[in-house]
Amino acid sequence: MYGCKFKGKWLTDPQFKDWLKQDSNVHFAFCFRCNKIIDINSMFKTALTSHSKSQKHVQLLNVSKVGGQSSIGAFVSAKYVPSLSTGVKNKGL
Repeated sequence: MYGCKFKGKWLTDPQFKDWLKQDSNVHFAFCFRCNKIIDINSMFKTALTSHSKSQKHVQLLNVSKVGGQSSIGAFVSAKYVPSLSTGVKNKGL
């Protein structure tokens, strides 16, 4: 499989660091705010930027901060199970 592989430096990028984790498959990233696996294989970093602008993601990030303080949702993380195949797009709770 050719294409983009996860870059560790994305974990410290201000645009991504508050919601991004590395998936066990190097061609995927994981948004722990949305509990969603993101395919970065063909769109590279653009896939992360695109996800960060999605309505669901923006709403979940806004909900995590209430009045400048983190809400309980920011302290409770969704159950994360790394993907075992490239065909898996989302993980359930």
